[in-house]
Amino acid sequence: MKNLKGYKRKLSLICLITITQISCASAAHSIAKLESSDFQHIGTAQWFSDGPEISANRGDGFLVTKDRYDDFYLRVEFYAGPNTNSGIFFRCDEATKISDKSCYEANIFDTRIDQTYRTGAITGYAHPKVTINSEDSNWHNYEIYAVGDKVRVLLDGKETVYMRDHKHSSGYIALQFAQGEIKFRNFEIRKLRSSALKTTKTILDGVWELESMEIVDNSGKSTPWCPGSFGVIVYTKNYMSTAVNCISDPSKAVLYSGPFEINNEVVYHHVQNYSDPSLNKVFKRNFLLSGKNHLELRGDLGTSVVVVKWVRR
Repeated sequence: MKNLKGYKRKLSLICLITITQISCASAAHSIAKLESSDFQHIGTAQWFSDGPEISANRGDGFLVTKDRYDDFYLRVEFYAGPNTNSGIFFRCDEATKISDKSCYEANIFDTRIDQTYRTGAITGYAHPKVTINSEDSNWHNYEIYAVGDKVRVLLDGKETVYMRDHKHSSGYIALQFAQGEIKFRNFEIRKLRSSALKTTKTILDGVWELESMEIVDNSGKSTPWCPGSFGVIVYTKNYMSTAVNCISDPSKAVLYSGPFEINNEVVYHHVQNYSDPSLNKVFKRNFLLSGKNHLELRGDLGTSVVVVKWVRR
């Protein structure tokens, strides 16, 4: 094995990164090779090349691009050994200071103590919609779209995160090793136009006024969430915002916002701003439209089920 020290991109429309070269196809399908000096090491992690793979199993650090990227699609395959802590950091503000505060991180960490941000998550921003274990002696595939304020992550073809955030608009990309064993291969990056991940109109778009909110327990008994409650939910441009208040108990106020998406008869609310700042998660709600003007949302609330009815304003 040879110690890996880095690469350099000379053409960047579509780049397929291997250990020995990066093949970049422009409109004329021209190909350029990258020198090993075009990536830099940060920290003590020791990176090795073995054919088309890069790997690390000791130390702690990153392999960081020297180029910055704005709007892009990134694809990379990874193999994680037992108890591996790794990740793909992107839009990093600085090349020499990599963290989940200065970058977005698509995490690779099945055994993370706080499972909110396990494998498939954007650490500190959004937990994964589906649980996919990566420490199973198989290669897995990460795909990341970063366009404007929109970030979309797929793991093995399944979307784990769709979020919107303005904190990082461009930056470096870094591969992490912190513990265990990690291998990467078939790293592909392609520039995207700012119109990619364009927002779409949905059947839920509009302003809805709260009609009722009921809590149904395991016995089927239904009770009002809070007598005297009122509020609205707004869906527009793939973004959702909710404000619900209660006259009888103001402490029960619910305020949250974030991206949303629809899959069949389920709407996913990717909560990023909340009346409780510590909460950052995805709410899964089955929805039922009666005509065009009546909407019912139903989903889990602890051991009970919450049923919320809205009327179009």
